[in-house]
Amino acid sequence: MTAATWERNQPLRRAFGAMDLVYGAEWLVMMMVHIAKGGGVKIVDRCTLPLTGKGVHQLITDVATIDIEPEGLVLRELARGVGVAEVRSATEPELHVHHEPRTMHLPAGVE
Repeated sequence: MTAATWERNQPLRRAFGAMDLVYGAEWLVMMMVHIAKGGGVKIVDRCTLPLTGKGVHQLITDVATIDIEPEGLVLRELARGVGVAEVRSATEPELHVHHEPRTMHLPAGVE
């Protein structure tokens, strides 16, 4: 899994620190919003923007926790009220589900 932290169609106003953070990391977790503004897919088969880094091991989004395994993306957790079908429709690569996903636990006060 690869990652890009660029803003589409926006001039680069400042240097982002993501490149420094991912360089040499042994375990990389990416936290992001799952669905783009306007309903577009953000988790795609192939990145079209310059890559920030390679080797993402886990995605944590506002609706799901997804592990990146040798076989592909594996759904582990779902946000309360979100179904597997909803996450699959918002994820371009095939999403494997080996067992009933757990419910994501958020810190107290976070909804």
